[in-house]
Formats: sequence, C-alpha cells, structure tokens
Amino acid sequence: STLGQQSSEVKEDGMEVEEGEMGDEDAPAPCSIPIDYNLYRKFWTLQDYFRNPVQCYDKFSWMTFVKFSDETLAVFKSYKLDDTQASKRKLEEMRTAGGEHVYFAKFLTSEKLMDLQLSDSNFRRHILLQYLILFQYLRGQVKFKSSNCVLNDDQTAWMEDTTKLVYQLLRETPPDGDKFAGMVEHILNTEENWNSWKNEGCPSFVKESEELTRLWNLNPDNMEACKSDSREFMPSLEDFFEEAIEQADPANMVEDEYKVVRNSNYGWRALRLLSRRSPHFFQPTNQQFKSLDEYLENMVIKLAKELPDLPSEEIKTGEEEDENGVSLLKTGSDSKSGYINIYIYI
Repeated sequence: STLGQQSSEVKEDGMEVEEGEMGDEDAPAPCSIPIDYNLYRKFWTLQDYFRNPVQCYDKFSWMTFVKFSDETLAVFKSYKLDDTQASKRKLEEMRTAGGEHVYFAKFLTSEKLMDLQLSDSNFRRHILLQYLILFQYLRGQVKFKSSNCVLNDDQTAWMEDTTKLVYQLLRETPPDGDKFAGMVEHILNTEENWNSWKNEGCPSFVKESEELTRLWNLNPDNMEACKSDSREFMPSLEDFFEEAIEQADPANMVEDEYKVVRNSNYGWRALRLLSRRSPHFFQPTNQQFKSLDEYLENMVIKLAKELPDLPSEEIKTGEEEDENGVSLLKTGSDSKSGYINIYIYI
C-alpha cells in the first residue's frame, strides 16, 4: 500500500542518515606514526615518573625518562592535530554528554585506543601539562626535599629546552592553543609564588611600615600638627611674583619670550596662588585679555604697586596716564612705534 511504501521510504532514509553518521568521512584520521608495542610501553611508562617525580633525581631513571620523553614528544611534534577535526570531535562529545563536558579521571590504557588518543586534543593537553608540572617540581625549592635532590647543568638545560617545546606544542594544539598555553603559564607562575610563600613559613601578607608608624606618633594630636606653621607650603605673593615683577621693569630689558609669565606651568600655579591670596582675582573688570600671559602681566603691574617690599617705582616709570585716568603700559610691538597699549583702569 501507499502507507507501507511511505514507511519503508522513511526507514530507508533513516538508514541512509545513520550510515552517513558512521561513515568514513567523520572517522578519525589514521595516525601517520605507526603505533607499535614499544611506543605504547614507553608512553605509559612516563606516568610512573609523573606520579613519583623524586625518581628523576636518580641517574639511571633520569636517562630512561629523557629517552622515553624525547620519543613521545617527537610523536606529538610530527603528528599535528587539525583544528577542524578537533572542533567536530568536540561537538560530538557535547552531543553525547547532553551539552555538558565529560571528564574522565582515569586514563584508558588499551593499546587499541592509542591511535585515537593521539588524535584527541584534550588527551594531548593532559600529557603536556604533566610535563610542565613535573619540571616545576624538579626545579623548585621545596622545604621537604632531600639535599640529594639536585639537578646538574645538563639536566637543567634539557628541561629548559623541553619546556619551550611543550609550550610550542600546547600553542599548536587546537582549539584556542595560544589562549590555553598562556593560561597554563600564568597558573604555574602563580603556583611558584605560592610555593615560595610556603617555604618562607607563610608570613603575613599585611606589612607594617615603620616610617608610617613613626609619622603617626610624631604628635599626639595629628589634626593640630597639620595646622602648624611648618606645614604651610603655599608661597607668598612677594616670593612667587618677585621674578615676574623684575622682568616687567622696562629698565631690565627682558624680552617677552623669556619672561616667566610666558611659561604655561608658571601661569597655572600663578592662577592658583592668586585665587587663594589676592583679591584682584575675583574683581570684575571690563578688560578683555587674549591670552593668559597678557592677563598675568596686568596682575604683575597691580601687585608691584601694592606689595611693599618690591621695586614698584621703576615699573611706574614705564607707564603713562591719559586725561581719563587710564594707565598705558607699553609692553609689546606696534606697527608704528614697536609697542602695543594695554589699558589698565586704576
């Protein structure tokens, strides 16, 4: 019947999809390195050194460890993982686990799985990370280590070269190899600082400053000590503007470009000082100044007349008054006489 034909077609279509999922296209690529029993035995023998790193200080055990490690890392280096295959395999693992990452605490050591394990990025990262942890232990200073647990120069040099190779392999292992290698390096550096802290007897992280303690105990009342005259660091108007007033005197013939009022840093500090010590800073005026140095020159003339200890008479000789009581200060360059007139209302 038609219904029977439709059901058989659905069944056939379902079989085709199932065969496609289990076909050769998605099967893991065969390893380019032949997996024999010797490689299998040497690879899993390394776990004994990772489990008990103290035996690496033995001369003959170290030679065996170096030989097996060189062969294992050579396999990792020659057999590169494809980022596309790793992403596809990771997606299949997520589907199998229902969207959750599955972690197995124990290794499966069957010889038949060796080919698949070399194609697994997580498995490769586990092995490479074990190398880095082992090297950190062998080079680190641990309190309970025996005095005989010392590496010679050749062993240290081999570990340095192998560490660089391990980090290179981690960066080449997809996915996100660079990010994973950087995170591992950061964690191991933190662990090294943690070991140093424990070797020092776990001192307190709170450090007391002797200098701060001395400063707090200089006076029983710290607020009163802050009001002392010795704590006054703001200069007086006489001291700060003394140089500017001397340069404003036409008799000294100081060119405008060399005057301190042209310095932006000096101008900023002058405004702060005037706002604290001079009433002229807040007085309204009809004058319009094009620049800060022009305004400061005006203030210098006013201060020279008011401050008692500064030579203001010499500056007055450079001024002329018109019939309206307006003071004219010749300070600049005019097209005719070489001066510009700044009107200061007295």
